[in-house]
Formats: sequence, C-alpha cells, structure tokens
Amino acid sequence: MTEKEKKNDKNYKDLEKEELINLLEEKDKLITQQEKLIDDLRAEVEEKEKTKEEYLDYLKRLQADFDNFRKRVDKEKREIIQRANEELIEKFLHVLDNLERAEDAAKKTNDIKSLIEGIDAIIKQFRKILEQEGVTPIKAVGEKFDPNLHHAMAKVETNEYPDETVVEELQKGYYYKSHVLRPSLVKVAKNIEEEEENTEEE
Repeated sequence: MTEKEKKNDKNYKDLEKEELINLLEEKDKLITQQEKLIDDLRAEVEEKEKTKEEYLDYLKRLQADFDNFRKRVDKEKREIIQRANEELIEKFLHVLDNLERAEDAAKKTNDIKSLIEGIDAIIKQFRKILEQEGVTPIKAVGEKFDPNLHHAMAKVETNEYPDETVVEELQKGYYYKSHVLRPSLVKVAKNIEEEEENTEEE
C-alpha cells in the first residue's frame, strides 16, 4: 500500500469514528429526550390519577351529603304531615265532643226540633272544617252530567229536565283542592219525547 493509500485509509477511518461519535451523541440525545418525555408522561399520569382520586373523594362526599339531606327532608316531611294530621284530628275532636253532647241531650229530652237544630249546627261545623282543608262539594242536581264528576246510578224518564241532566243526588261528591276526591252518585234525566221519537222511527 502506498503512502497516499495509507493516508486515505486513515482519513476514512477517522471519518467513520467521527460519524460514529456523532451517531452515539444523537442516540444519547434521543434517549435523553425519550426519558424526559416518559418522565413528563409519568408525571402527567400521576397528576391525573391524583385528580381522579380527588374527584372520587368529592363525589363520595357529595353522595353522603345528598343522602343526609334526603333523610333530613324525609324526616321533616313526616314531621310536617304528623303536625298537620294532629291539627286536623284536634278539629274533628271538637265535632266529636258536640256529637256526644247531642247524644246525651237526645237521651234526656223529647224536644225533636231542638235536637235537629243541634245536629244541623254540628253538620255545619263539620262542613266548615272540610272547607278549611280544601274539601268542597261537587255541584250535581240541575247540572249537565259529567262522567268526570258524576257516577250515574240510574236513568230517569222525565221532561222536567233537559236530557243528560242530573235530576237527583244519591250521594254527595267532593273535590279535594283541584281534583275529584269522590264523584257524586246520581240519577240522570232521559227525555221521554226523544225515546218516543226513536220508537216511531223504528
């Protein structure tokens, strides 16, 4: 090998070493970057895990607070209903007192008129309590039959009332506030003329 070839070979080897060193340095840089990225990702995952745990704890506390709130509301609701019932029962006790007095008076007197007046006063007292509680009677006699308010027990052939008009109330119906508590039991008019016309047409 000539001197020139030796020199070229040396230069080539030096170049290879330099490139290898550069490659190794690049590799080290890449590894460092990847390690940093892994560390950043790990820190991010840990942060998210921590946040997740905080949210879970918060949700558990919120659930516990809601359960306690619901129990407290249920308890307060029961107490309100109980107090309302007590007030209503106390009102009815006054009616019962008057009924018992009327019963005692009935055993001691023959004055039927006074007895009827006393019972009438008790009925008015009872109705007043019901009205105060939102219980009001449904209009029936003379009203157009309404299946939402009236329950027809019988049809009455008559021309005194228009067809499908309530002519008699067998049992009074009542509203409780805005809805029907109990429909009225009624008899409903069926016009005689209309029935005769239907017979003639047949």
